[in-house]
Amino acid sequence: MVGELKSRAGKPWTDYEVSILKAMGNGGSRSITIAQRLGRPTAAVRARAAELGISLKDVERGRA
Repeated sequence: MVGELKSRAGKPWTDYEVSILKAMGNGGSRSITIAQRLGRPTAAVRARAAELGISLKDVERGRA
């Protein structure tokens, strides 16, 4: 598809991706939105956020 991001699933996180995760997570973005932006699975975004101590909006409300 045109404009579709290549998947980064299974690849190491870059400093740039972590900075986006932090900014978007702290800005109230949902994990699915962050995942789409980064081209990573939603579960990977949630797991990395948890490792970094970032509370994601949809996770806090108990939505998986």
